[in-house]
Order: sequence, then structure tokens, then C-alpha cells
Amino acid sequence: MAVFSLKVLRHPQPDETLHLYTDASDVAVGGMLANEEGHPIAFFSHTLNPTQRRWSTTEQECYGLYFGMTKMKRYLAGRHFVTHTDHRNLLFAHKSTNAKVIRWRLAMNEFDFDLVHIPGQENTVADMLSRLVHVSTAEASLNKRETFKAHHGGSAGHLGVRATCRRIANAGQSWPGLHKDVQQWVSECPVCQLTRLNVQPVGQHPHALAGTYPFQVVQMDHIGPLDGHPSLRHALVVVDTFSKLTQVYPTQSTSTAEVINSLEHWIKHYGIPEAIVSDNASGFSSQAFKSFVAENGIRHELGTAYHPAGRGVVERRNAEIKRHLKAFTLESGRSWPEEVPNTVILLNDIPYEYSGLSANAALFGKQLHTTNNATDDSPISLEHFRSSLLALQAHQGSAVSREPPSETHAPIVGAAVLLRRDTPVGPIIRGPMRVLSPGDHPNVYTLKDLTTLATVTAHADSLYTFKGSYTDAELQRWAARLHNEYVVRGVDAHRCRQRNLQFHVLWHGYDDSEATWEPFTRDLDKLAALDDYLAEHPQLLKKMKSARKAL
Repeated sequence: MAVFSLKVLRHPQPDETLHLYTDASDVAVGGMLANEEGHPIAFFSHTLNPTQRRWSTTEQECYGLYFGMTKMKRYLAGRHFVTHTDHRNLLFAHKSTNAKVIRWRLAMNEFDFDLVHIPGQENTVADMLSRLVHVSTAEASLNKRETFKAHHGGSAGHLGVRATCRRIANAGQSWPGLHKDVQQWVSECPVCQLTRLNVQPVGQHPHALAGTYPFQVVQMDHIGPLDGHPSLRHALVVVDTFSKLTQVYPTQSTSTAEVINSLEHWIKHYGIPEAIVSDNASGFSSQAFKSFVAENGIRHELGTAYHPAGRGVVERRNAEIKRHLKAFTLESGRSWPEEVPNTVILLNDIPYEYSGLSANAALFGKQLHTTNNATDDSPISLEHFRSSLLALQAHQGSAVSREPPSETHAPIVGAAVLLRRDTPVGPIIRGPMRVLSPGDHPNVYTLKDLTTLATVTAHADSLYTFKGSYTDAELQRWAARLHNEYVVRGVDAHRCRQRNLQFHVLWHGYDDSEATWEPFTRDLDKLAALDDYLAEHPQLLKKMKSARKAL
């Protein structure tokens, strides 16, 4: 007789004899109370503590009998009943000298019962209730996942973690760790990840691009072409990231020679910096420039490729310089190179919001007297100067050490990510994509677009983790759905129409009867399905060569 084959519980009748079945194991005691016909009235089970597990078998069996009587006391008190055990030694418990057995026997004397020995095969219910039941972890996990799917996705919608947990609980289902499981499954739900922008950004390698004292780190960039002068069309902007001191050097071009010439002017006035931060423009990436910085012991950072915000100091200065140059030239009628000194003086005299000090004040301890206009050029008090510099240094230090996510959380090769592109009409999400490799610069990665099979380079700031374990085919289908695109399942034929090569394309999710003829394009040329078709039709290689030239 097994528990799951038993009939529903019955209420005990006053005139019937009840039967108590008990058993014990090394981990628990358990049993069943039944009526004369064998219908169950109640079940019980109790786990043994570490001390009880060290008892002898007779002690554990006697404790099971005692526990069963006290547990079922509301049914057994004041009436005669029969107890059943498969441990024969309990029949002689009244002769035992064991202190524990004596105490339990005395406690059971308040009951009116007969003790009967039965074979173990007739005591299966009590035996099962006294043992640990083996539950298949894989099966239990599958059942939980199926329960989650019944309440999340499809017609149930894609609710958040709490709402989904409430929905499962309201359906009368629960298990230990429900909230944690639902939280993980919701975070890995493809639809939720593709429709919510608050997904987890990928980690970044710590990469400081600002200095904590004057002239430690400088950022530079070109502005131009600028109109208004016959030969000077560009300008190199150099900014000290600590004080924000700015210099603008008009140039004829963005060549390396002019960059080096401008930097030599900077070094003569302010010394050799520890690091220079720039983009990867040709003037900063040539072998001549690399030799120049190496000879001067300067570390050149190109780590902000695909991420202009990494050069935020000089980028903001560029915008201010162009605005002030335009204002000065509009008012004076002079050429922009003639107004560069006024622009530089103005920028270096503007107080910095975090410290209240301008670049000049931070470096020289006072506002410089540069015009005939009455200005307060008196020295700043030493205490105020000190506190302001400490505030500036603290702000720069926090910017340098501001926690980027730990390097261990950076995307690994093969991980799935979403790519965010900001546009005038709002952010656009592309992907999911696969990470192919780290790029040549810090926090830059090469990705594979699974729908076009093109490679994409992006900064970690625009990447978001796509959680869950999905195959390329699954990711490709989700990416295609997101962008209303179609996924190629295969190519099964070709033809030429007006000297244009066309291929018969089978689409994923559609019958062969819905295949279409598509002209040969660069995107089609990237498809693995086309490569497979060409491998089976080598006679096409000559035509393909001509078709590729025509693209």
C-alpha cells in the first residue's frame, strides 16, 4: 500500500477500533492512523536531530511509537486502539532498563492500546514517511520552469518579478526560493530584455583619463575646418584635465608635424605631461607622433575610441571655443586666429563649478589682470585657496576612481550583448549580438551582428548584457523579430535575369512555397547559407566573381 494510492482522509467513528502504524529510520520517524477498513485518518512525520540519529534502532523505534501516540492524542485519548510495528523488540519494551525507553513507556501508559508486530512489507506507509524521499532535481527544476512559463509570457504578458510571484502564489503554487528563481528567469527572458532599457550594462576596465594634479594628464583634439582665414583652417586644442587650463594653437592642417610643433609650445610653458589623451586621428596615430611621445616619456592614451565622452573635457572645451570665437569675430569683424587670445583668456578666467576657481586662479592663486576693465585681481586668501584646491582635487580623484564595473564583469568572448545607439528620435537597440574579441583600445569590443553577419565595433558604454544561454540561431531569431527582419534558412536555386544573378531564398518560419527570388547583394554574400549553396555548385564561382565586381 502506497500513500498516493490511498483514499481520502476519513473522520474516526466513536465505535470503531483505530490502528496506529509507526516506523523509524536513521533520519526520521513517521506513521499513519487508520480505521478498521484501512482508510487513513491522519499521517505524521518528524525529522530526527543529530543526537537522536545516534540512538540505537530500538530507541528510535520506541521514540517513533511514543511520538505517534502523542501526535495523534486527540484521536486516541480515552479509547482502545491497536499499534502496529515491524520492530519485534518493541514487544519486550516493558522489560527494558534503558532510561529513555522507560520514560517513553511510562508516558504511553495513559493510553489503552495493544501492540502488534507486523512484517515490514505490511508497514510501507509508515516506512516511507520515516525516510527521505528522493526527488529528481532536474524534474523539480523543470516543473518550476513550466509553472513560471504558465504565468509569464504569451497571453499572460511579461510582468515584473513581484507581479509574477504574486500570480504564481495566487494560483496556489509555491516553493522555497520562488522569488530568486523568478527573478533569474525574468532577467533572462528575451522579450523583457529587448523591450526594457534598464538592462544591465556590461562592465568596463578601469581606465582613468583625468589627472589629480596640474599638467599630469592633458587632452587634445582638433577643431575645424574653420572659415575666415586664407591659410589657417584648423586649431589644436590642448586642455589640462586638472585645472582646465586651455590653449588653442591655430594650424594650417591636422598633420603630425603641426601637432608636434604645438605640443612643443605647450611643453615649453607647462612641462612634459605624464599622459596625453586623444582620438585615433592620423595626426595622433602616425609613427612620427609615436616616436615623439616615446622620446619624451609620455603615455599616449587612445582608449576612448568609439566613445567621445571619454574625452569629455576637451570635447566640451571645443564647443565653448567655437561659440566664443564666433561671438568675438562677429562683433569685431576680425579673423578667428586674431580672436584666439581673447577666447583663451576668457575660458581660463571662468570659475570651475566644483571649486569656484578658474584655471588661472587654480594655478596662480589669483585672477589675472588681462584687460583695462576693473576686475578683482587681488590674491585669494591662503585658506580659501587651499580649501578650493582640495575640493578640486577631491572631485578629480572621484572622477578617476569612480567605480566602473569590475573588470571581471566585462564581456567575454562569445557573450551575448545588446548594442544601444542614441539617435535624435531616441535610443535604438540592436542585437542580440555575439562578442567576437576585445578591440585594440580599452573597453572597445568587436561584435558580430547575427542577422547581417557584419562585424561591429562598439564601446562598452553602449553595450548591455543579454542574459541567458541561447544558441546563435535563437539569438538570430530574436534579433530578426526585434527589427522586423527575416532570417535566411537556406538557398536552393539560382538564376540569371537580365545578367543579374538571383538566388531562391528559403526563410526561417516559412514554408518552402513562400521562398522568394532575391538579387545578389553584399548582405546576401555574407550568408553562410549562400556559402553552403556555392560549395555544392562550384560552377557558379566564375559568375560570382563577376557579380562581386559589379557590386
